[in-house]
Amino acid sequence: MNMLGARIPIPVISAFMLSGMSGLIYQICWQRLLFTNFGVDVHSVTILVSAFMAGLGLGGWAGGRIADKAGRRGLHIFVGVELMLCLLGLVSHRAILWLGEVTPAENIWLPGLANFILLLPPTFLMGMTLPLLTTYFSKDKSQVGSAIGGLYTVNTIGAAVGVVFAGFVAFNFMTIADVIRVAALGNFIVALGMVVYLRREKV
Repeated sequence: MNMLGARIPIPVISAFMLSGMSGLIYQICWQRLLFTNFGVDVHSVTILVSAFMAGLGLGGWAGGRIADKAGRRGLHIFVGVELMLCLLGLVSHRAILWLGEVTPAENIWLPGLANFILLLPPTFLMGMTLPLLTTYFSKDKSQVGSAIGGLYTVNTIGAAVGVVFAGFVAFNFMTIADVIRVAALGNFIVALGMVVYLRREKV
């Protein structure tokens, strides 16, 4: 598909949309788990938003530097990132609840910092995905803006679908753990789909 000059294959667009869907499902689930630890208050919201902003920012910076050096191996790294997100997502449910049990509730700073550190690696990986794909599909500098805009658009659409799915469908029939597994499955499908694409295109 031609996105304002940057030609991005349909399989990649679909994969990045699904990746965005998984990312927002994680965010909603993690927020609910933090509500369990801290209650529905400003502390739980602050921890999650801070972890996401810090992780996405640092991941974007690191992903850009890695992508510049990786060249045509950027898509292979993207596959690895999605697989790592799958694994971290699967353990996140028990990890967040465990931190709520072992950290003292009377001291908000310690559990807050612990949960922030716990959520930083997966959000860091999420931040890496956009620059990895953008750099790969930007054949020259004139295509960078169109590649970023196109990929960001489909990722945001996926995120919106994830919000609707989690909020209006999944939680009516599944536990938080099950919904997290759905998000992790999304990461796995993305990685598997990209492996198939790489083999077919012989990248």
